[in-house]
Amino acid sequence: MRNSSPRMKALALAVLVLLAGYPGLSHAAGSRAGGTGLYLTQSAETLAPGAFRIGAYGSYVRYVVSEDPETWDFSPEMAWAPARDLEAMFAMPLLRYQVSPDGKETGVGDGVVGLKYRLFPHVAALGYVSIPFGDESRSMGTGGTDVGFAGIFSFPLGGGVVADLNAGYQFSGVTGTDGDDFVFYGLGVSVPVGARTKIFGEFAGRTVWQGQTHDSNQFDLGLRHQVSERMTVTVGGGRGISGDWGREDPELRVFAGFEFLFGAASAAVAPVAPAPVAVAPKAAAPAAVPAAPAPAAVAPLAEAPVVVAAPVAPVPVAPAPAAPVPAAPVQAVAAPVVAAAPAHTAQELDAAKKRLAAAEILFEYDRTRLTPEGARALKQITEDMAKFSEINFVIEGHADSRGTSSYNKILGLRRAETVMRAMVKAGVAFERLKVVTQGEMKPKVPNKDARGMALNRRVVFSAL
Repeated sequence: MRNSSPRMKALALAVLVLLAGYPGLSHAAGSRAGGTGLYLTQSAETLAPGAFRIGAYGSYVRYVVSEDPETWDFSPEMAWAPARDLEAMFAMPLLRYQVSPDGKETGVGDGVVGLKYRLFPHVAALGYVSIPFGDESRSMGTGGTDVGFAGIFSFPLGGGVVADLNAGYQFSGVTGTDGDDFVFYGLGVSVPVGARTKIFGEFAGRTVWQGQTHDSNQFDLGLRHQVSERMTVTVGGGRGISGDWGREDPELRVFAGFEFLFGAASAAVAPVAPAPVAVAPKAAAPAAVPAAPAPAAVAPLAEAPVVVAAPVAPVPVAPAPAAPVPAAPVQAVAAPVVAAAPAHTAQELDAAKKRLAAAEILFEYDRTRLTPEGARALKQITEDMAKFSEINFVIEGHADSRGTSSYNKILGLRRAETVMRAMVKAGVAFERLKVVTQGEMKPKVPNKDARGMALNRRVVFSAL
């Protein structure tokens, strides 16, 4: 223990330097295996399409064997979502320091590569491969390739509380040295204790058959804090509950980690956001094009009769009729300017904006399908806004607190996009619309009961 203290101090210093160096960089934090979840258990949640997360965990584990063998690990982990509901993950003990009765070793441990696919909002399937990067002769790795599969179930329990259940089977020693297959399982529960902080508890274990059944179980408690929109810090620890097979069974564990998220769910709004910018050039273009020729055409014509009038005045030719001729183009040029004037008074526009701000479109639970009341409200506000082409507005999607924050951000965006498509189909110009999502972050009423949650599953509007 005393010999490893300098290493842990150096590791803690490195973590602090990283935290200080990235103050500007989410809810979708990673597990020790790299996938989105808690520390021991995976979540059915996946990153938003195109999002990338990178982080690291430092851990200390003391095992149930004689003379307190210990392992210190520093393990980078990362995840990437190449498509919606799909997440690739990777984790590896890049720096492992091991203390055992046979001596001390430093090296690299076995890595893991996994792929998670969300089949339904709260159900996902996971497959992974353990890659033997570690040196088996120094007990840094198994020397073989393992393959595992698992089912993941996440249950929103209300009030932001979520339970994650994992169950799976690992085929050990598929290539390389022989190993023992085992069933593994885990249950994690996270509870919000503030706007940016969650506490969690996890139970995990496995059952191995090697002549006889052997169970290894452990329990951890942890805290996860969202430092900023893109940075999350996790700390925790726990103890083994049962097990007597040495390195298979941790007796004590302490861990800490951090993640940076690039391209969060809100980034999906970006392609829609430029739409209002396109409105400005379109609105300015008709006014700018006629305005330029108008002075140019009128100014010469106004001076020409003054020059011609002196010599031609005695002759009854056609200079006199020529005077009305320039007047006709002047009126024709002025006509579009009159047509571009607002079709509604300021009072009418103000009343329309108030109706827009008061409108709410309600949705079914965990769906982008409107309730009957929501469908009627959407039809009414769409007909109203089709008459007021001068008003550009924001469509803002919301969700109740059930489910994870990252999932609810995506759900809010999908609801806003559903409303946008309906309005465009009904004749509202796409350039007038901007789509954003707030997820569960701005509830209309507290999410204390079913009625409150129903009122928070909504889309609202605001004028630009």
